[in-house]
Amino acid sequence: MESVDSSELRGHIRVEIHQLRLQADVIGMKEKKTEEELQLVQALQEDYYYQKLLPLVICDSAREVYLCQGKKVLQNGVTTDVLEVRKGFGCCVVLL
Repeated sequence: MESVDSSELRGHIRVEIHQLRLQADVIGMKEKKTEEELQLVQALQEDYYYQKLLPLVICDSAREVYLCQGKKVLQNGVTTDVLEVRKGFGCCVVLL
């Protein structure tokens, strides 16, 4: 059995969620929607895991690296590097 790296798994989840969000946006723009499309949009809007937990899981890897780097910076007594570390990861959006 092939082992899967956690970053690969997060990347795959991120792609799948992005595709679902795009699909929901396209459905929202349609004038006529099928029952299946309406159910998909409703499920995405109501699903606690999709709306609240999954974005946090996706951000975990960035947060873990940031905290590790922040700890190293604090140990070395250099505070300016924290901002550089933060800039390197960009913005991590969490939907709540």
